[in-house]
Amino acid sequence: MKPRNRDERREELRRKLQALTKDQREEFRSVIRAERDDELLADLRYDFAWDPDPRKSTWQAIEINRLLTKRQKCREAIPVWVGIIIANLLALASLIVSILKHT
Repeated sequence: MKPRNRDERREELRRKLQALTKDQREEFRSVIRAERDDELLADLRYDFAWDPDPRKSTWQAIEINRLLTKRQKCREAIPVWVGIIIANLLALASLIVSILKHT
């Protein structure tokens, strides 16, 4: 049964992630990639004690930061790609109109 609210989802994800060691880094990455809620991941980065030394980021926080940065870059690129596609379609339409006008 899926967790009903955000707190339960957060707690379930926290338990899954805390059980993984540095040797299981690939599994850790696959678990965080499966989570679609970026805010939930951001909250987990520093919310529980993966490492007793608060002066440095843990490998878990670094992995989550990498994923969140990659997702943010992808979201930022969407309007650019939409603009490129629309510009190319407009250029194609004007080319077709130009060809039709000269025939």
